[in-house]
Amino acid sequence: MKSVKQWSVLALCLSSLTSCAVSARLSQGGNQRFANQQTEYWFVEVVNSDRSLTLAREGQQQEAILCGLQAPAMGHPLEAASLDHLKQLLATSAEDEVVGVVPVGRDSLDRLVVEVFVPTGGAEEIHVNTQMVLDGFAAVGNTAEDCPNGLVMVTAEDRAKGAAVGLWQDSEVSE
Repeated sequence: MKSVKQWSVLALCLSSLTSCAVSARLSQGGNQRFANQQTEYWFVEVVNSDRSLTLAREGQQQEAILCGLQAPAMGHPLEAASLDHLKQLLATSAEDEVVGVVPVGRDSLDRLVVEVFVPTGGAEEIHVNTQMVLDGFAAVGNTAEDCPNGLVMVTAEDRAKGAAVGLWQDSEVSE
């Protein structure tokens, strides 16, 4: 079983890779549709589900959904744990529940599709979308290619599967 310290180091490495992967992709001229993405800063008002948030700023509210994630299905044994894990990640914000939000588009329900970054008080930040996958509380969905950090999330899923965490635990580990 992996220790918490090893997962923290892995998460830090993937957080660093997140910004590097996007910068490298943009500097190579690839995927220009993400070149003009701006980070917006919002308060997390409510965590509605394990991939849905209500964000607030300047007197307005916005329903948002995390880009590229497929959360555990309703009734799945990890459904509640996934929700709790998302709340825990968002609570680590060093900025009193303010998070960085990179809007990607809108879904069919007119929710803002986003990548979320939690400031930790230092130079590093947590890429929530990737961390949910890395920790095994979400899978990469078929819309990940629409996310600026979709490739990083795919790598995180491969690592989570290899480590048999969360959604990819074998029956012996979960007993």
